[in-house]
Amino acid sequence: MKPTAKKYNRILKAILAISLGVVVVATVGAWYYIFYQSNLMSVSKTEANFAYKAYNVLSGLEVQMKKYAASNQIVSESLPKSKDVSTFIADVEQTAAGNGLKTTEITIGSKSVKGKTTSQEFSQTISKDGYYELPMTLTFKGSYNSVTKLLTDLNNYRRIVVVNGLNIKKDIAETSANSDNVVAEIQLSIFSRK
Repeated sequence: MKPTAKKYNRILKAILAISLGVVVVATVGAWYYIFYQSNLMSVSKTEANFAYKAYNVLSGLEVQMKKYAASNQIVSESLPKSKDVSTFIADVEQTAAGNGLKTTEITIGSKSVKGKTTSQEFSQTISKDGYYELPMTLTFKGSYNSVTKLLTDLNNYRRIVVVNGLNIKKDIAETSANSDNVVAEIQLSIFSRK
């Protein structure tokens, strides 16, 4: 062999070694890239599943929040913060009149009230755990059927009303023998938040 052939042989071996090194590095790099991308896709898929589940939970919470807001609105109407009873009394008197009853007496606590209530009647409230109770007695004259309609209306009233007692007597002031007129005394309580 000539010295130039040895030189070419070395150059050829060096080229082959470099080529083999490049192929090995490229193969390792490709496998690393594929593994990394696969791992990245797996992590992305896991994160997407987690985000989807979190979205579903948040959607469920949003629905629950809307239900809570609606029920909170109902509670606010059923158990108002204000202790003002004049609106309630006016509503009951109007409902009674609509049912053919005449309001003859209103007693808040132990005080008889005529017309619009004042803050003095609020002293009759009973403080409970988180709310106030205001007992009252309402007396009406009219037919028995009208009294039952009024009780039904009180049951469906937007504010919490508890009927504690009911006393119905024949109206002795009514002289007609065929009359079904009665005097109804309804003991009830209404409530307000503290």
